[in-house]
Amino acid sequence: PGGDFEKDFVADQMSAADNFEVSFTSSTSKKATFTGYKASCIAGTFSSTGAGPCKSAATGHFVALDGSNAEMPCPMGYFQSSTGATSCTAASPGQYVDKAGATQQVQCPPGNYQPKSAQPDCLPAQAGYFVKTAGAITRTPCNDGAYQNEPADTGCVLSPAGKYVNKANPIEATQCKAGTYQPRIGQ
Repeated sequence: PGGDFEKDFVADQMSAADNFEVSFTSSTSKKATFTGYKASCIAGTFSSTGAGPCKSAATGHFVALDGSNAEMPCPMGYFQSSTGATSCTAASPGQYVDKAGATQQVQCPPGNYQPKSAQPDCLPAQAGYFVKTAGAITRTPCNDGAYQNEPADTGCVLSPAGKYVNKANPIEATQCKAGTYQPRIGQ
């Protein structure tokens, strides 16, 4: 016949790496002892067994669940600059992350843009558009009288005298029709 335990046991200030021993004595004077217990690793940490001693997730990695036995690299489009993370951060618009396990996001270079978050690459400005600065989230159409026939460019070209740019298709300067002439640039 067993006895009743008189108090609940609470362990405070204990890390997952700590070994401990707990002894209970019942009202019938029988002793029960538990030894060698190690707590599960908490989210953000891991070990090969999922219990202490635990290591913090490295930069570029995360551990989402308690008791994990491995860290996971952040997927493309995401990064993590801190250790012990439980998740990764999405790349911001105008930025990208092109490899798994990244520790930082990268600005889209001039001539490229990215309107969405969590992306693995940037979009080149199409012909007829340009992107002047790094980290852009939009492309800009060429102004009237200017054109751009190359993708991923940082500016547009004014049409030369004797030519004009069709507003609906600003990718080239068109020669004026026979018998007409345009003396100004940028028309």
